[in-house]
Amino acid sequence: EAVIGELERLGVKSPARLADAALAQARPEPEAAGGQGQPILLADPEPWPEPVDGAALAEEVRRLIQRYVVLPGQAEEVAITLWAVWTWVFAARNMAPRLAITSPTKRCGKTLLLGVLAGLVRRPITSANITPAAVFRALEAFKPTLLMDEADTFLGSRDELVGVLNAGWFRPTAVVVRCEGETAEPRAFNVFGPVAVAAIGELADTLADRSIRIRMRRRGQGEEIEPFALERFFEETAELRRKLARWAADNLDKVRAADPAVPEGLNDRAANNWRVLLAVAEVLGGPWPELGRQAAQALELGGDPDEDDLGVRLLADIREVFAERNVEFLGSSELTQA
Repeated sequence: EAVIGELERLGVKSPARLADAALAQARPEPEAAGGQGQPILLADPEPWPEPVDGAALAEEVRRLIQRYVVLPGQAEEVAITLWAVWTWVFAARNMAPRLAITSPTKRCGKTLLLGVLAGLVRRPITSANITPAAVFRALEAFKPTLLMDEADTFLGSRDELVGVLNAGWFRPTAVVVRCEGETAEPRAFNVFGPVAVAAIGELADTLADRSIRIRMRRRGQGEEIEPFALERFFEETAELRRKLARWAADNLDKVRAADPAVPEGLNDRAANNWRVLLAVAEVLGGPWPELGRQAAQALELGGDPDEDDLGVRLLADIREVFAERNVEFLGSSELTQA
């Protein structure tokens, strides 16, 4: 009460800013936490005081992404922009498409992209290593946007964590039950919410199937980006986050009611994922509905229809090598090299 009184005396009167400032005052010092890390304090920004034009807002988000990250093409830019805007209205739909950010090797910009997203999405929590328990407790407690980096170093061996991330894709079944306390009382944790996962290589098939997939590549010569500093970026995007909060407050019901046309040819899971982003695009208006459909077609229909199955892809590659060399036998070392 004393802190809030002092803030009011200094002219900080809006409820959101009072809460933010009070939470900052209440944050314990590192030594007071007993060496057990820091508490997670998340607060939504104070919404912009005036209505916001959705199409212009999304374009501003896209331009910021373009300034700091080189992406393979327009489809990826559009998909990431729509996904970032959707995190502010994720409660409006029953599906929570994951954002899978993968690359064949390191230094392709995955961590950088997550850093940029941290300044654009609602309630970001970033982590380069996280346990299943931390995931379902964080999603239950904070309803955040979870940004997971370096998943290739820990996700592949944790079937339980993949299961939690898969469960959170569909609201009606987004529940994890765990036994709590000395009495081992069963408790239900709601794990529905936005999650982005960055990894070298491929994610588990079941997780990739629930994802909008962004395949990164290394930046080429002549592809220039601005230096990125997360703290400065948070300051730069403070006004934008307030506009996103206002757009979300004004359009949540519209996103919930939207029934966008999904491009033909998408499998059921991909159609469900893109229907969420296309609902956002429809409400944003301007060029975004068409840009969204073009992105869905490029990212979902532009490759091998069997691309989800690594075994099928491997067999196809082997067949191609044999056909090119016109032989009936190849040694394993030669085939591996090819």
